[in-house]
Amino acid sequence: MPLKRVGAAAALAFLLSGCGLVSLPESRPADIYFVSTLAPGELTPGMVAYMAENQFGARTMPGLPYRGMTIDGDAIYRGVSPRLRLQVFVSSRRPDCPLVPSGREGVRPALLCDGPGGGVVLAEAVLQPNVSTAFHLQGEELDRAARNKTLYLGVRVLEGQLTPDEWVEVKNIVVRGRV
Repeated sequence: MPLKRVGAAAALAFLLSGCGLVSLPESRPADIYFVSTLAPGELTPGMVAYMAENQFGARTMPGLPYRGMTIDGDAIYRGVSPRLRLQVFVSSRRPDCPLVPSGREGVRPALLCDGPGGGVVLAEAVLQPNVSTAFHLQGEELDRAARNKTLYLGVRVLEGQLTPDEWVEVKNIVVRGRV
């Protein structure tokens, strides 16, 4: 290809990226586990429990104007409540909430907030024990999280209970977006 055409193609790609038309390659991060180690009654209605780790922290993401970010996956509730209804929160900054140690080896601590902790509800899911349920996250807070390279995921239980040693397993995660 002549140099003139290569330069024109590069310029076109740059211009299209500014319009949010260039899709990023899919990313498939490792599975996530929301494990409850809280005593019964510790996670009261209205509280949001966030994973204490920045989910974008381990990723080498260039500082780009991300938009149209989505996270899709499957959630599986491993517990005994016949029905567990959750709200999924996304925060583009670390919630300023107390860090609660898990007290169990191999289980990471959580940030336990009395309210949303600065996060935004991006989805609601109704889960049944051992049944895979698809979910989809999308919104401005997720775009902001990608631009800031800071993503904290949290859950609020609306119905049912997430008792000690129960968990929600999130599998088949796919992250997509555009610049």
